[in-house]
Amino acid sequence: MESFKQNLEEKKFSAIEKEREAKISEEEREKFGGDYSSNPENIKKFIEIGLEKIVEKLPEYLNVLDLGGAGGRLAENIKNELEKRGKIAETTVVEINNEFVKEAEKRGLKTIVANTADIIPLKETDLAIMRNVLHYNSIEDIKKILANIKESLKPEGYFINQVISGKDENHVKFINEILSADVLGRGVNYLTNEEYLELCAETELSTELAGHAPTGRWSLKEMFWRTYPKKSGAKGVEDMNAFTDKEKEEFYFKRDAYVEKCREILEKYGEEEKIDDIEFRGAETEVEFYGPIFISQK
Repeated sequence: MESFKQNLEEKKFSAIEKEREAKISEEEREKFGGDYSSNPENIKKFIEIGLEKIVEKLPEYLNVLDLGGAGGRLAENIKNELEKRGKIAETTVVEINNEFVKEAEKRGLKTIVANTADIIPLKETDLAIMRNVLHYNSIEDIKKILANIKESLKPEGYFINQVISGKDENHVKFINEILSADVLGRGVNYLTNEEYLELCAETELSTELAGHAPTGRWSLKEMFWRTYPKKSGAKGVEDMNAFTDKEKEEFYFKRDAYVEKCREILEKYGEEEKIDDIEFRGAETEVEFYGPIFISQK
């Protein structure tokens, strides 16, 4: 894990700020990666792999926290599933984005506006859930988030987390590089299973791999669009109706420069025989992501 340790340098992580600046709604956010977040089958797998293993151990009346839960789609499904099992779940979405908070409230969920790296204001939590969130943060903030989750749990509480990862260590490094602050101006931390388990161990969260959610795919044009500002009113990837001709020209110039950087990075990994299964197709180049699901206790 030495190479991982060497990469724990704190960098400016602007992923969340970039997406907030770009004014992404939950509906648009969910369209990325082929509607991965909203796909009922993917939500079902989270429940089957994570919740099913512990549901009988949860109390009849319980407090549930969805951390970084966006508009509350996952929280709503978890709440409904628990109620089917005869449990009464007071369910709260903790989210920093005010637009997402409004959408969660429309679903009848309680909400708290907070950054989970700073504080999780609710204690005595029976079940904390998280899906596809941690990678937006620096390693240091991931450590803080995990520590805050541990602090919020009851002694017998559980934490179910689906982490964004890659096929193997080389794919994870490649993804982090093409989405880095230097290349995209964004910064993410996709983690291998071993890296995530090590971070949990440092936080003294007892954690095991429960299984894998379905894989998904996103394209280079999706990722560039996701962090590009000045598109309020645009719907869907590269809906250019909200752009002036000059803005369109600037957009495509910057996007093409980003795609070219990605080509160079992919070539480097190919020459080093680290990756040979990603076909470069310009802005349409697709990258597969993996979704290991972990269950933790104090």
